[in-house]
Parts: sequence; C-alpha cells; structure tokens
Amino acid sequence: MYSGGESSERGVGILVDPKHTKTIKEYWAVSDRVLLTKFKGYPMDINIIQVYAPTSKRPEEEVDKFYDDLEKAKSQCKSQEVKIIQGDFNAKVGKGRRDDIIGEYGLGESNERGDRLFEWAKMNEMIIGNTWFEHHPRRLWTWLSNDDETKNQIDYILIDKRFRNGMINTKTLPGADCNSDHNLLMSKIKIKLKSTSKAVKNLKLNLKLRKTNTAIKEQYTVEVKNRFTGLEEIREVEQRWVKLKDALTQSATETVPTMKTTGKRKWMTEEILELMEKRRLAKPNKVRHKEINKEIKRKCDQAKEKWLNEQCEEIETELYKEPIAMYKRIQEITGGKASSKTGCIKSKDGSIIMEKTRNLKGGRNTSVNCLMMIEMKI
Repeated sequence: MYSGGESSERGVGILVDPKHTKTIKEYWAVSDRVLLTKFKGYPMDINIIQVYAPTSKRPEEEVDKFYDDLEKAKSQCKSQEVKIIQGDFNAKVGKGRRDDIIGEYGLGESNERGDRLFEWAKMNEMIIGNTWFEHHPRRLWTWLSNDDETKNQIDYILIDKRFRNGMINTKTLPGADCNSDHNLLMSKIKIKLKSTSKAVKNLKLNLKLRKTNTAIKEQYTVEVKNRFTGLEEIREVEQRWVKLKDALTQSATETVPTMKTTGKRKWMTEEILELMEKRRLAKPNKVRHKEINKEIKRKCDQAKEKWLNEQCEEIETELYKEPIAMYKRIQEITGGKASSKTGCIKSKDGSIIMEKTRNLKGGRNTSVNCLMMIEMKI
C-alpha cells in the first residue's frame, strides 16, 4: 500500500510479507504523509500508521496539517487496539529520559519539532520506542547528512504505553543497502496476527514447453493417446467429459515441468546483482558508492528496455497465432499488486468510514441519495 504522487517528494508506503496479506482488514491513505493500515490481530486488531513529517525547511502550517492528518488516522483506531506509528518524523527528541515517554537512550540534543513530538506522544499515551533500548551509537542514528558529518536520530517507532512490554528491541541496521541517506529502523514486537486458513498453492505448468520442447511434446502426445484408450466406449456425455479432462490434465502434470518462480525482476541480470553487492560493500566510501549507484541505474534502464522490447516482439508474434498467450503476456508485463486505492468511503457528513459493516450501511445510504437525486433530475 502506498500514498504519494509521481515526484520524488513526500509519499509513504507499507510493504507486507505475502503470507500476511490476508490479515489486512483495510487501509486509508489520509494524505501523502500519513497512511493507516489495519490488520486482523488476536485478541485485538493491530494498526500501523506510516508517516513522513515535513522537514525543518517547511513552514509551520505544513507541520500543523501533518499532525491533524495523524490525528485523523488515529481516530480510526479503537482504544483497545494496538497502535504502532512509525516513520520519518524529522524531529530530534534528544538524549535523556523524559517522563515515561522518552527513554534514556536517545541521541544528541532535542529541537522544537522533537518537543512537539514528545508532547503529542504524551497526550496520546505512546512511548518513543527507539529511546528505550541501549545500543552502540551506530545503532541509534537514522539519518546521515550529505557531507557525512552530521548523524541524527529523526526516525522513530511509537507504540501504546499499555503494549510497551511487547516491544522487545528497536535498533537501526546500518549495514543494510537501501540506497538512502536513512538507515533502516527495525523493531521486534511480540504481537499475534489472527491466523488465516492457508490456501493450497497450485503450481503452474510451463505449458509453453509443450510446444517448444520436442521431447516433452512427444511424451505428452503418447500419454494422452494412452489415456484416451476406451474413451469411445463411454456412452454418457458427462462421464466422457470427465475422462477426457482427466486424461489431458494428468498427462500434462506428469510430462510438463512447473514454472519456476523468482522473487527478482524478470529483467534483472547477474551483472546488476554483482554491482549491487559492490555498492553494499562500498557504503563507507561515499564517492565510490555514488558512482556504482549511477552505474546500477543505467544498467537497470538498459536491461528493462531490452526485456520490454523482447516481450513486445513476442506479443506481436502471438497477436494472430495465440491471442490467449498474448493476453497473458500483457498481464505479466503490466500486472502488479501495489495499490494506492483505499477501502474507505465518506459518510453523508463527510467523515471517513473504515469498517466494512459500517461501509455497507453508509454505502446504502449514499446509493439511495444518489438515486433520489437522479429521479428528481429526471
């Protein structure tokens, strides 16, 4: 899920492990700085709010709007539910304990934006997780300036005070190669997602090999002929259809290999992967890291363009011969699960409705009102 425009400014998103996608109940892109995702939890639901606060160069009005949007997102969370707020707050809360909100293990001095974050967290009874765990300073800072001179802690993970014991550890991962001036911030939190029934994974057969590979084609033909034996003796149409279907599917299952799945981009090359490893090792040398990064971007553009051209050529070939295969290939090229759409609707008074049962009720009222307006216009 994500919220943001095409430019490189602002924008927030949440990546979810595929095995947990079924636990997502709903999400709401409040703005291009605040995104709320609700997960089915046990015994209560879990809300993750991803944020990106304005930098110190932005006017105070933008900061006010950011906190207004954050309040809107939090208002959709029930008091008994788990609430985790994480992201780049562009604020420094500093070192030293403050009440039961900020722990002893912050970094550096606080600033005005940090004081405002502290007040907001205190008012909403949330702790700032990073500051409660003792680590080496390199595990505390989250942002590095362009001149490599300034290291600040401006990214935070907040959690309700009542669930603070569930937060086992929070630290940065400076060795991770994420091609950013920020370090990845990781928190280990002990909470339970509601179990969902695991669907049986159907492995796809690489049916293309049945036409391109002569050995597989011959073996498949022999299997089908053998299974067709006695088919003409069956008089019942339904039984004959079942026998025919089983003959084709079982023959394919036994002779045609399954498609290999890969987590990387189909246009990705070994050369690019090697460059990425070199970039990770070159992280201490900023000049070298920047050079390798430019080379990776150039190689990625070339590889992607080459792959797309090859796909387009195959689509042109399949246009008249195999329209179904052509359609599937277009789906492979254009398909994707990332979405900026939200499962929320607005009620008559303009407020946001997130829960499905309330959505249905609100949707009915909206539909009736629309129908009434159409009828009146006619």
